[in-house]
Amino acid sequence: MTLPMHARLCYIRDAWAWFTTCEPFEAQTGDDWNDDWYVHNASEPCAWEASMAVAPYDLVCIAFRCDLSPADEQASVDAINRRAMPWLETVPYSGRGHPSWLVRIWAGTPLSEFIATIRAEGGTIYLPMEDPA
Repeated sequence: MTLPMHARLCYIRDAWAWFTTCEPFEAQTGDDWNDDWYVHNASEPCAWEASMAVAPYDLVCIAFRCDLSPADEQASVDAINRRAMPWLETVPYSGRGHPSWLVRIWAGTPLSEFIATIRAEGGTIYLPMEDPA
């Protein structure tokens, strides 16, 4: 299995991040993505179906662990994906007071950049395994 490293971040729930190759990016959706309090309402991204008005796309889900803070849970996924706020950012009061140390991971971040940023922050990435032959 080759991961599409160009796939872009569209959803995070707990320690799981979803990336899409959907074009345009804004067409990627999920159930209740327009509802506030996304952590209580929104579902993971919708997989492509033939009835959709976009070209076929792939979804990739990976697990991660890091000390970055998640987006405001009162927001909607649509708002986060319009970049009203980042999906992940430096933990407030982490001792990194200078703005140059601020780390933010925004919607649309490519999978390759997400992996590099999480690792640079001392985090761990868990990728899907290939089936043994």
